[in-house]
Amino acid sequence: MKKRIYSNVLSLSILTIVLIVITFVYTLNQSLRTQIKKEIQSESEFIAAACDLVEDTESFLRKIGNDMELRITWISRDGTILYDNQAAEDKMENHLLRPEIQEAIKEGTGTDIRDSKSLLLETYYYVTQLADGSFLRLACENKSVKQTFSKVFPLLLMIAAMILFFAALIAYRLSKSIVTVINEIDLKKPMENVPFHELLPLLGRLEHQNKRVKEQMANLLEQERKFNTITQNMNEGLILLDMDLRIIFMNNSCRRLFDTPGIEYTGKRIYQFNRSEAMQDTVKAALQGKSSSSELKMNEKQVQFFGNPVIEEERITGVVLFVLDITEKQKGERHRKEFSANVSHELKTPLTSILGYAELMKNQMVRPDDVPVFSGKIYEEAARLLTLVNDIIKISRLDEKDIHQSKELVDLYGMAKETVQELRQVAEKQSVQISLEGNKVIIIAVPQMIRDLIYNLCENAIKYNVENGKVNVRIYEEDGHPVLCVSDTGIGIPMKYQERIFERFYRIDKSHSKQTGGTGLGLSIVKHVVEYQGGYIELHSDEKGGTTITVHL
Repeated sequence: MKKRIYSNVLSLSILTIVLIVITFVYTLNQSLRTQIKKEIQSESEFIAAACDLVEDTESFLRKIGNDMELRITWISRDGTILYDNQAAEDKMENHLLRPEIQEAIKEGTGTDIRDSKSLLLETYYYVTQLADGSFLRLACENKSVKQTFSKVFPLLLMIAAMILFFAALIAYRLSKSIVTVINEIDLKKPMENVPFHELLPLLGRLEHQNKRVKEQMANLLEQERKFNTITQNMNEGLILLDMDLRIIFMNNSCRRLFDTPGIEYTGKRIYQFNRSEAMQDTVKAALQGKSSSSELKMNEKQVQFFGNPVIEEERITGVVLFVLDITEKQKGERHRKEFSANVSHELKTPLTSILGYAELMKNQMVRPDDVPVFSGKIYEEAARLLTLVNDIIKISRLDEKDIHQSKELVDLYGMAKETVQELRQVAEKQSVQISLEGNKVIIIAVPQMIRDLIYNLCENAIKYNVENGKVNVRIYEEDGHPVLCVSDTGIGIPMKYQERIFERFYRIDKSHSKQTGGTGLGLSIVKHVVEYQGGYIELHSDEKGGTTITVHL
């Protein structure tokens, strides 16, 4: 502050001196110029009047020209120099096109000012047109601004030096006194012992700011207390990372999950806490702006990481990691898989037999009175249960990665076209219009799995549609990856159920599923096929606007 006051006062002094000098020199020069203009104009009018009265103009001009300091030039109508008291007429060029002559031709009088850069002079010309049409021009030299300034510069320089000396002295003492007083202000109690009345607004704002800081600190402490209370008592593990992958916060649940309750990791890098590939991949994806998850098996525990980027003003500033203990969930899933496999194998043989008897009854090999109702029901139920068994087997094989078929090149669009054609009759029965658009997209996959994927998505879109509804299937590429998109105008899926519709046997409306013959395994098969292909699914649904399922393979 001291240097700023000092430099500002000196700068102001220098600026003042410069402005004064410029104003002085300019005013002086303008004054001299105005005076010369008046004198030369008066002389010109007097001589012109005399020239109009005398008979021999040239003799008159030669007589008065020898005694005058002004330059006199007599010019004919065509611009030829007839007489000049300071130069030889025969060596002078034609003056007809000179600005002052052209102005005199139009107005009767003309003026012009021309500078001499080498002599630092300016010449003022005044022309009067005589009665005979010739021109009388008077010229007078005047010192230019530069020449005027060069003469007064030493004096001005001395005055400027004196002003700067006193200005520097005053600035030093003033800045020292102000800074000393300001440094003695008590910032905690700024309104006590105010040194200058002019500082009252500043000190008032300081006191107000002190109150706000205290309030904000109290709020921050309260928020920190609440945050710690919530995060330290939650069952899920929570880790906050900065952009350098240093741990900002880790709750106790996370330490318990990894059996490190007494170790402090704040400020350390994440790999010092856990070096697993699963965690590193999740963190890497979050730093790229993607939400991702991964699983890690540790002895008898199974944990799952959920990574999300922290975005502030469209910029990633950190990572949030949730760590869940999914050991029990994995056990339940394994038990359910085992149950599904066992049930499917146990039921397949008797259900096939039921289907055979139903065919016999349907072909009138039993009493005719019982055939129409009894045989139809047995056949339909047996067919539905057989479909269920086949679906359970498919899911079990996908779970166990027990795929006996080899991968090959598959035309995704061509297979979608076949599936749409196969389901077109089913769609027409339910008054649903199904369409296909896109182009040829080749993928490497098990053909039957891709067919099951497309079939189940399209069948679901038809089953859960409305009368006169539409199903649209699109095949395209996005960022070099194949994409299958199936959208419908059906009943939609409520938001609260959207996370569970890919679970096996999960039905939102069991009565509707029974009517449509659904097994609750179609979307589960879709999910397993997509996972087997290393892809992911996007779901967008509205209870009034239908459902769109986009599969990225």
